[in-house]
Amino acid sequence: MKLINFKEYLIKKAVGIFLILLCCINQRVEAANQPSVGPIHHEIYVSPTGDDKNLGTKSKPFRTLRKASEAAQPGTTVYIRGGIYYEQLIISRSGTKQEPIIFRNYKSEKPLISGEKIKQSTQIDCFLINYLPVSAKH
Repeated sequence: MKLINFKEYLIKKAVGIFLILLCCINQRVEAANQPSVGPIHHEIYVSPTGDDKNLGTKSKPFRTLRKASEAAQPGTTVYIRGGIYYEQLIISRSGTKQEPIIFRNYKSEKPLISGEKIKQSTQIDCFLINYLPVSAKH
């Protein structure tokens, strides 16, 4: 049976513990140096002249409020261009306190959500939705 020198044993243990601590410190420094990511803000555009096959950008807007509502995630502002929208606005996703989903008119344009061609009685439905301000600026 081979006897281990106690001094050699302590040195090996100390070196092992030192290496583990060094790795832990390195990980903490790397994590601290990562850039912080702020809230994500995404813009979606809707226009009566758009197309739901588009990406919902300012130059290639969606056509329907439904498509914009489906694409909206927390932190999204949906800009509704001027014109008449003959459809229901059904919102089924919540924003958060820090990242609400906002539906608003684009600049001073005046969109109108009309129920004229809709057989159901409501034009805007929201079911258990939080942090969803709807506003218009003139």
